[in-house]
Amino acid sequence: MEKIHKIIVMLLIIAIVFSAVSVLLNLSLINFEFKPINVTIPSNVPKGTPEGNIRLIIEKNPSQNG
Repeated sequence: MEKIHKIIVMLLIIAIVFSAVSVLLNLSLINFEFKPINVTIPSNVPKGTPEGNIRLIIEKNPSQNG
């Protein structure tokens, strides 16, 4: 019975240490500064007007040689 108690105590200690390390890692990641991502928009995107209207151009699909 004493051997089972030692195993349980060891597992509890491992769980507490793991939990403490996990909390410390999470708190250190909260202070991580994210760098902005530069996104380039392709030039073929429809341009809008100040009123919010968008001019769409509908093109035919290229003919398939079958």
